[in-house]
Amino acid sequence: MQTPVLLLTFNRPQHTEKVMGAILAAQPQELYVFQDGAREGNADDLKKCAEVRQVVEKLTSETKVSLHTFYSLENLGCGPGPARGITWFFENVEKGIIMEDDCLPDPTMFFFYEYLLEKYAKDDSVFMITATNVFRKWKSHRSSYFFSKNGASPMGCWAGWSKYWTKFDYSLSSWRVSDNKKRIKDYFDKEEYFEYYSDLYDNISSSEQNHMWDYQWAYARYLSGSKTIVASKNLVSNIGFTIGATHSSDSSHKYANLPLYSMYRIKEPKTERVDKGFDYLYFFRNNYRHKKTYLQKAKLKMLELLFCR
Repeated sequence: MQTPVLLLTFNRPQHTEKVMGAILAAQPQELYVFQDGAREGNADDLKKCAEVRQVVEKLTSETKVSLHTFYSLENLGCGPGPARGITWFFENVEKGIIMEDDCLPDPTMFFFYEYLLEKYAKDDSVFMITATNVFRKWKSHRSSYFFSKNGASPMGCWAGWSKYWTKFDYSLSSWRVSDNKKRIKDYFDKEEYFEYYSDLYDNISSSEQNHMWDYQWAYARYLSGSKTIVASKNLVSNIGFTIGATHSSDSSHKYANLPLYSMYRIKEPKTERVDKGFDYLYFFRNNYRHKKTYLQKAKLKMLELLFCR
C-alpha cells in the first residue's frame, strides 16, 4: 500500500496490538505512530504506555515498514493529543489514513481509502473520507459510497489531505466572527441542525476543554462548505467500548463493535449530491435533543426500512 497511515495511541497495549497487526497486514510503506504521554502521577499509565511502545517496536521490527514515531513526554489530553498527532502527520505527508488504537478495520478498508484519496485528490469539495457507517449499511446495493454534510463522523478512523487540515482551528476562534456564523447557518438546510451546532460551538469556543477535537474538524469542513465521502457498508469496528475508556465504556452501546463488511470492488455512485436522507437520519438519531414528533419518528423509521440495507 502506497498511502501512509497514522496510528494514534495512548495506554492500551492490547488494542494497539490488534489494530497495528491489521495495519501491517496491509503492508503500508510508511507508518506514523503518535502516543500521548502518561498522566502526571499515574503509575499505571507509565507502565501501559511503555508496553504500547514495546508493541510498536516489536511488530514493526518484523516488517519492512518505514516507522516514524512521536512519543509525547507530557499528557496533552484526548483533545489536544490527537490534534497534535494529526498535525504532525500532515506536516510530513500530503494525504493519509488516520486510525485510533481502538478502530479495527476490515482488510478491504485500506483499498477503499487509497482508491478514493487518489480519485478525489483534486476535488476541493471533498475534505474527508470515512469508512465507518454507523447504520451498518446505507443503500449499499446502489453504490460503494455516497456523500454527506453533517452525518459523517470520523469515528476514530478516516482519511484526508494535508491541504485541508490547515483549516483546523482547535479553539474555534473564528466562530466568534459573525460572518462565519452566517456561513455555517447557510451551510445547513434545517434550522434544527444549526441550533445544535451553534450551541456546541458556543460552548467549545468559550471554554478550555481538552477532550474533543473531532467537532472542531467538523466545523472546519462545514465552514468551508465541503462534503464527506461515506462508505455504504461499514468497514471499521470500534473495539474500545470497554471499562476505562475515556468517552464510552458501555460495551452495549449501539456503535460498539459494529459488524464488518468487505468491499472488494468499487461501485461508483450515479450522483455526487449530498444524501440528505442519511444526514437527517444521523442527526435525529444522534444529536437531536428534543422530543420527536410522530411525523419525525415515522420518517426515521421509513428511512431505516428503505435504505439501511
